[in-house]
Amino acid sequence: MDYTLISIATYKTAVLVVSTKHYRDEDAALVPVDLCVVWGALAEPEYLQYVTFTQKDRGCKCVYDVGSPADTPEVLSQFVNIHLIPANDYLLQAIETIKEGQKVVLEGLLVDVYLDDSIYIETSRTRTDNGEGSCEVLYVTKVKVGSTVYESVIYRSNLLNRASSFFISDCSVSLTICSTHRGQGTSLSHLC
Repeated sequence: MDYTLISIATYKTAVLVVSTKHYRDEDAALVPVDLCVVWGALAEPEYLQYVTFTQKDRGCKCVYDVGSPADTPEVLSQFVNIHLIPANDYLLQAIETIKEGQKVVLEGLLVDVYLDDSIYIETSRTRTDNGEGSCEVLYVTKVKVGSTVYESVIYRSNLLNRASSFFISDCSVSLTICSTHRGQGTSLSHLC
């Protein structure tokens, strides 16, 4: 399949991984791994002890104890499911080693994914949304796991257009860069 990735914003985040999901479905060639991650207060043990996370159907669900310190809109907005699109096989290998409980730094581009000129996967554009469509879609160019940094300037590609796009030949993805920038109850979900 030929996908077109439209860059929405540059992205860098330091997070704690609370769940990982490796896929073998029809989208795995493009998005092989999802990470459910937390940051801020929710990454601290005094809040994290009151929540559990599960990943299913390309989304992440947070279940929390009502009335606990974690039961505030601010704290509960500090998690997200991220669809990872590795820029190359080296980064794919690094991403596949990430485990629950690790602190990681992810860098790259938030992207919308198009298939046949129609939106296929749209990235979230805010950190405070939840429910369907709230996942972030990250084209990963750099990963730091612990003290090890994985980065590559060679993106499984040949540069075809010196202006704003290049073609990733070995996974049939066309990446186009553009300059667009960027509850209630006992559970919240980030589903795509």
